[in-house]
Amino acid sequence: MSPEDSDAHPWRLFAIIATASFMALLDTSIVNVALPTLSRNLGANPTHEQWIVAGYSLSFALSLIAAGRASDVFGRKRMFLLGATGFGLVSLLCGMSLTPVMLVVLRLIQGVFGAVLIPTVSGFIQQLFSGPPRGQAFGYLGMVIGVSTAVGPVLGGFLVSALPPQLGWRSIFLINVPIAAVIVPLAWRKLPHDRPQGQVKLRLDVPGILLVSLVTISVMLPFVLATSMAHVSQAPWWLMAVAVAGVVGFVLWEHREDSLGHSVVAPRDLVRTASFVFGAGIGALYFLGFAGFFLTLALYLQAGLGMPAWQAGLIQTPFAIGSAIAAARAGRLVHSWGRRLVTFGLVGALAGFVAIDVMSELHPDSVNPWLLTVLLFFTGLASGTVISPNTALTLEHVPVARSSTAAALQQTTQRIGATISIAAMTLAFYASLPASGRRGEHATGIANATYSGAFAMSLHVTEACYVAAIIVAIADGMRRTRAED
Repeated sequence: MSPEDSDAHPWRLFAIIATASFMALLDTSIVNVALPTLSRNLGANPTHEQWIVAGYSLSFALSLIAAGRASDVFGRKRMFLLGATGFGLVSLLCGMSLTPVMLVVLRLIQGVFGAVLIPTVSGFIQQLFSGPPRGQAFGYLGMVIGVSTAVGPVLGGFLVSALPPQLGWRSIFLINVPIAAVIVPLAWRKLPHDRPQGQVKLRLDVPGILLVSLVTISVMLPFVLATSMAHVSQAPWWLMAVAVAGVVGFVLWEHREDSLGHSVVAPRDLVRTASFVFGAGIGALYFLGFAGFFLTLALYLQAGLGMPAWQAGLIQTPFAIGSAIAAARAGRLVHSWGRRLVTFGLVGALAGFVAIDVMSELHPDSVNPWLLTVLLFFTGLASGTVISPNTALTLEHVPVARSSTAAALQQTTQRIGATISIAAMTLAFYASLPASGRRGEHATGIANATYSGAFAMSLHVTEACYVAAIIVAIADGMRRTRAED
């Protein structure tokens, strides 16, 4: 911390970076509940819808590695200011979009600025806190992540319902503008400078980044294209073979470049840090099962059951409350509970999603809003004990000098999981509907039970991913126990 900022209270600085994190992560979920209205007013089709939601996560994920490295080289404060300012400006342009294609392009750019911003947050936490307070800070950050992800549909639903249709969906982007206008001046005055000493070059691993991009797009694209096709089998699933080849090429390239001492996407010291590898894997699987849930839930409640946007958003509030409560508490427990806390959280969240699945299967013609809110609250409680503890455990053995790079790589795996989740779960939902139901709005002539079946099909993706995440978490817990003995 620079001398002029040495008297700044770290928790006040945390409030600034946490607010910026809330702004960037809010955009991963607030769009979901506005999609039906947005589609009607802007003329978007299901493929546009997927790109509007998943495109943000895609560019976010593919830019994180370069952004994390740039943060370590040029300084976290400088990159934080660039990310927050750019995010606010592009949000303004998103709210002024005239066509679906224009909005898709702007969302891709918005994701890039979000990627510039987010790695600096974990880096600042590593810089400002140590010991148990660091775990608490990550706990509060997890609370912010959980709340921003879950409260987005609530806020979006009220904005869409309260404002005229043409303004309602635009407001979900414009809301970022005043937030950015407040935090940018505060960050300029308060955040500590951390520019490295001497001449340091950026040295990006461009081939490595391109290979990661190739793999991600090759996996995502078939799911997106299949949504608008008459038969899912017509999609270019052969791209999965390209993805496998890309993974092999990435591993070989990274090994070669790291052996030569060149800059790489996945440095050897991180890849050989077991806590980082296991934690990144758990985070990727968690987001692979979680990120698409609120999108398909919004489609189910609005397009399937005909709920207004405000009610569909409000019904998800208990998840946000449960997640916030648990995340704040989990930051204090992770120091003593370790990986067990994450494992218990994953098991509880899986039980919650299975219960929601069973409910939709047993009552296909309607939904009991009170039962659903209780189940969402329980699932939120469990989920809140996953994100922040896993972040702290993943980065606990990473040197501060590598913190932004490590945080970016961890966030990249999570965002890639989120991107694929949105595409896969949306496809699972729409592929279970007849063509007349693939417009993201309530369609007459389609039984509610059909929508319930589509929602249940999307939940099967969540359940499978959580089972895999639990297996990895148990394996890491056993590894840690052996290391302590």
